[in-house]
Amino acid sequence: KPLQLSHKNILNQTTTFPSIQSMVSATFLLSIAFGLLPLVKSSEILPFKYSYPYGAPAGCCGGYYDDPNLDILNNGEKPSDINSENSVEWDAESHDYKPLLDLGTSFNVEKIEVSYIINVGMGKTDVESISCSASFDKPEVGDNQWDYGATGVAATENLANGGYIFTLTTNWNNVQYIELTEVVPWQTRSIVTEVTVYGSEATEDKECCSTDGENCDLYGRFCGKRFGCSIVCGGTWLPTSSTI
Repeated sequence: KPLQLSHKNILNQTTTFPSIQSMVSATFLLSIAFGLLPLVKSSEILPFKYSYPYGAPAGCCGGYYDDPNLDILNNGEKPSDINSENSVEWDAESHDYKPLLDLGTSFNVEKIEVSYIINVGMGKTDVESISCSASFDKPEVGDNQWDYGATGVAATENLANGGYIFTLTTNWNNVQYIELTEVVPWQTRSIVTEVTVYGSEATEDKECCSTDGENCDLYGRFCGKRFGCSIVCGGTWLPTSSTI
């Protein structure tokens, strides 16, 4: 199901709560303090390394749009102008690189931000849609059996030059590997400069149900088959000792 693109806007708002809401907030905090309610981990930027399993960007024009050091997408920079060291060129055909992000361990991923640059004079246009895929286990090249997938579609095209951020809401649980599966421009090609992943450390190392009534694999993620356990179990997670 496509998700709506959210261009990032920062709003500063000050809200004065009535006394009854203050009392409810105080009760909620006390409940957490005394262990009556769980404390939910806040989302944070997750560091990652990445690779190009299907081939690295070749670049062009004297060093533009390549990524030889594998650091453009995770260096924390979100530029507004194109240079020879800050961006990768994308389309849905010949420049569809599918970088694989490795978070290092399992996380719950709340959202992914993809930063990009519009420069109409250089033929680098707005992003129309972005698709990402994710799994706990590292997929084989050419294996499209992912635990999760999400696509965001822009409602309108921006025509002004500058830096932008495409936000894809995910709410994925227990994933380590994320693929930037597709970046589709409105016209010609788009220029990606950064990928930012937000989430929190997975709080449970869950096992899944068995496909044969007895056996789960070591981590209980695929139950001996290349199907996500949430599909096998109809979305229900069970301990290793459970049977179906």
